Parts: sequence; structure tokens; C-alpha cells
Amino acid sequence: MNPPALHPATRDADGLPFIRNLPLQPAWLATLREEALEPELAIVDPHHHFWDHEDGYLLDDLLADLGDDVDAVLQAHIDAGEGRFRGVRHITTWHADFNASMLGRPPADLMQRASFRCGLARLAHFGLSFDAWLYHSQIGQLTDLARAVPEVPIVLNHVGAPLGVGPYVGRCDAVFADWRAAMRDLATCPNVHVKLGGLAMAIMGFEFHKQALPPSSAQLAADLDSFQDSHPDGEGVVEFDALMRKLDRIDGSYRN
Repeated sequence: MNPPALHPATRDADGLPFIRNLPLQPAWLATLREEALEPELAIVDPHHHFWDHEDGYLLDDLLADLGDDVDAVLQAHIDAGEGRFRGVRHITTWHADFNASMLGRPPADLMQRASFRCGLARLAHFGLSFDAWLYHSQIGQLTDLARAVPEVPIVLNHVGAPLGVGPYVGRCDAVFADWRAAMRDLATCPNVHVKLGGLAMAIMGFEFHKQALPPSSAQLAADLDSFQDSHPDGEGVVEFDALMRKLDRIDGSYRN
């Protein structure tokens, strides 16, 4: 069984290289199976992608809802969730040299916009958190945002996304140095937490898809010190039971 191939190189409407996640290859993933640790354990999706539901909820819809008027939108979600709606996740991933956004390229200065910050500040009123999905080159913007709204709990997704594509190919040491410096500054914000995971995504630069077999839990535990995977974005290169065994190898206490 051949490993999955990357999508053909494409460009977006602005002529930038468009980086897509690897396609799901069930047959290739099935070549390596590991026994489920707890087959009866319920699995909870920590966030939902609104573009998959009914007519979708895309960037234009979000921008139209930003500002003080966001209260009615948040209250509607709280009422519909019946206690399960706990926060909002928004994609702010932007880079000058490529486009990897699934929903269209967000504005480069979105986190600095007054309307965005005004709407974000309302989360605290409802006891909600904000999940931030961005690249390591944008962590400084998040630090500035976190200091502007200290009352809002913020969760940085995917470890701050240290990039391994575009101008960062072959520059792992330099990327790590920049990422570490930015994370240390971000760590001074007491309202910020970090979600570890998502490192199997194509933009991170790992090349598991070039292997004859999918990565095992032992390899993942050695290569990816993370506690969360970004399914479906990472599912093209990681078999789910291998992922769960990786979590157990790193820290079995996560099941508690």
C-alpha cells in the first residue's frame, strides 16, 4: 500500500501558494492498527466547525456579528447549548507567503481591530472562553490581545503552530527559537492557556505521510510531545487508536 501523496500545488485568488491538509487515506491508515485502550470511553469533539452545518457560518457572517451586538448571538448559542456551549474558537491564521486557511484568508490585522476586541470582551460577561488558532509568527499579536482583554480566558490552539512549510522549510532550529521567545512572553499573561496538539497537520512540516506505514504510538510519543490531535485535519496521517496510545505513553493521567 502506497502512502498518501500531497495535493497538487495550487494557488489562491491572490496568487499565493495554497497549502491544504493531506487527504484521508483509510486503506493506508488501516495498514497499522493498534488495540483501543478504552473502547467504551466516550469521545467528545472540543469544537464544532460551523461551515459543516446547514447553510454554514463563514467569515462574512462572523464579521457581521462582531461588536457590542454580539450579545444576542452569544445568548442564542448559550440557550441552544443548554449548558454545553462554553466558548468560541476563531481562525486568525495569516501569513504573507502562503495561504492555508480552509475558510478564506482572514484579515492580517483581525486581532488588532477594535470591533473584534469589542466583541471578544463580551465573552467575559457570559463566562465564555476564546480559542485562538494562529501561526507562531502571530503569537505576539495574541499576547497584545490577551493584555487588552485580561478578563477573557484565552486558549492558544495547536501549541502556537510552529510552522514547517513555505519559508520555514529546513529552518526547524530558527523556528523553535522564535516560537520559544514568543511563548515565553505570552506566558506572562495569566489569562492564557495552551492546548497541546495538532502537530500532525501538513503546515507543521512533519512528513509522516511519506512513510510506508502510518506512524505508531511509539513513534508519535517520541516525535510529537502533544496531548490533542486535530481531527479531521490530522487524520490523514494518524490512525486514531495509535493516537490514543500515544497520549497514554506521554501521560496516562489524561484519562482522569
